[in-house]
Amino acid sequence: IGQVVSSFNKMVEDLLESKREVEKSNEELRAARDSAEKRRNYIEVLVESLNVGIISLGADGEIVNLNKKAREFLELSPKDPPQKAVTLPSWVTLRDAIADLKKRPQQKKEILLTFRDEAKVVLAELIPLTREGISYPGSILIIEDITDLSRTQRIAAWQEVAQRLAHEIKNPLTPIRLSAQRIRKKLRDNAEDLNEAIYEGTTTIEREVESMMSMVNEFSRFARLPEIHLKSGSIADLVLAAALPYQNAYSKVSFSFNIPDNIPNILFDQEQIERVIKNLFENSIEAMKMSGEIRVSIFEKDKYVVISIKDTGPGIPQEIRTKMFLPYFSTKRKGTGLGLAIVARILEEHGGKIEVDNEYSEGAGLLIYLPR
Repeated sequence: IGQVVSSFNKMVEDLLESKREVEKSNEELRAARDSAEKRRNYIEVLVESLNVGIISLGADGEIVNLNKKAREFLELSPKDPPQKAVTLPSWVTLRDAIADLKKRPQQKKEILLTFRDEAKVVLAELIPLTREGISYPGSILIIEDITDLSRTQRIAAWQEVAQRLAHEIKNPLTPIRLSAQRIRKKLRDNAEDLNEAIYEGTTTIEREVESMMSMVNEFSRFARLPEIHLKSGSIADLVLAAALPYQNAYSKVSFSFNIPDNIPNILFDQEQIERVIKNLFENSIEAMKMSGEIRVSIFEKDKYVVISIKDTGPGIPQEIRTKMFLPYFSTKRKGTGLGLAIVARILEEHGGKIEVDNEYSEGAGLLIYLPR
């Protein structure tokens, strides 16, 4: 009997201990659930309070949820279901931006959203759902209203352009005016060398007008760059093809290439990028006075394919490196200052960029970054 009683008491103690462990586990579970609920509420409040639109997209691109700012962008009321956004005209623009951003992850795209009473300039970014290297279905679209910033930047840019245009037009006007005054004086005095004065004056006028026309045409090209059309292709093949005419035309300019076979195909507009490469080749050849070496290499770095173009010319002075890609900045006596600005703009449209290779000291070195 004593053994039975002892066994019973032991069983009771075990049951009580199990009960205490279950109760403790339940308390810990409740605490964890409360903590998770508080964290979820905090994140919801945080997301709702952000001054940028956040749209959660499912694996198939469907709208799962959106915050208050995104609803304002899309003109959705708080009671409207998220799926209603796809019926709105503004979603068509966003949908196209999403398709473009999927090709270029972690890039940002400036888009124009048109509403009933106004247009807004929006910066859109698509972020894949990943954590610790693991990818999850869906993505997050972040949209930020940069209308005021864009307007301010545009005003500042056009003020600079207007000042530069006024300066560039004023320069040839002076010799034109002087030539006209000289011809008028010769006519009034019935001078013997009148014909010579007319010939010299009209030659000067024609030359200066052609200079102005060249500047205006270049400005027109800059202001009306065509929209890029991205297609998958070999950037290595394009660079080699772009170099060939210069290799044939300039016997004292040598080209060397370091291009691995495993450079991946990327998305780019062939006509526009060819224009970029040829512009840089021409700059190098001119800087080297048509005699020297151009070294071209292509490699991968982070999320980019990088094209390095180096020459053996005089190099790029340190003081102009931060200004050389701005519109109308030029060190050439007859330069329009738009060549490198067009290059920079084309690369920006591709989600890329151009930089001076500060580590290269044997001449000028430029690095072209294109997303892969």
